[in-house]
Amino acid sequence: MFFKWISEKDLVYHLPYDDFSAILAFINLAARDEKVLAIKQTLYRVSKNSPIIDALELAAKNGKNVTVLLELKARF
Repeated sequence: MFFKWISEKDLVYHLPYDDFSAILAFINLAARDEKVLAIKQTLYRVSKNSPIIDALELAAKNGKNVTVLLELKARF
């Protein structure tokens, strides 16, 4: 149902004003959905025990093609 909704309409999510748990739920949903083939994600300043890493690992274990661009050290 959620994937049908976003295929018809754009979704704008603004952190920190919107709750991060919705993003985590979305990735967990994608990790379990048989129609999802791949997840491509950019991660910036991720903690060692981040639940988003667990969700992406679950997706990979479920046969999804998971690609992550990880910012190791930010410089401006």
